[in-house]
Amino acid sequence: MYADKSDLVRRIREAMEGERHDAAFYAVLIEMAPPEDKDIIKGIREDELKHYRMFSDMYTYLTGSSISVPEPEISPPKSYKDGLASAIMGETNAVEEYRIILIEAPFWYMKNWMYIIVTDEQKHADRFNMLYSRA
Repeated sequence: MYADKSDLVRRIREAMEGERHDAAFYAVLIEMAPPEDKDIIKGIREDELKHYRMFSDMYTYLTGSSISVPEPEISPPKSYKDGLASAIMGETNAVEEYRIILIEAPFWYMKNWMYIIVTDEQKHADRFNMLYSRA
């Protein structure tokens, strides 16, 4: 099932914005985290930046032009645990959105990249759930 190219490009642009937001949010969360959680969140943040680059490459390939999404300003959550709850919801929502891109992707390498991204997002939700349960 292939969607209209403009719909796919829009979804990819929105995914880029989401990945930039999440990377910025996780930088704030790292500052709030206890020492034993920091490396886990840093690893997740690095994945988000990798996903941003992958989406950026897909966008460029599909449109012939590149865009850059600036890192947004992030307000800290009320508490570390609230931040973890927000991260869990963000990661699970991303899985739902990214599955659509996976299905709509017109090229096998994009489908492979989307498989990597979706499974990373699921892994992130699992890790944030673990951190939440011990917070």
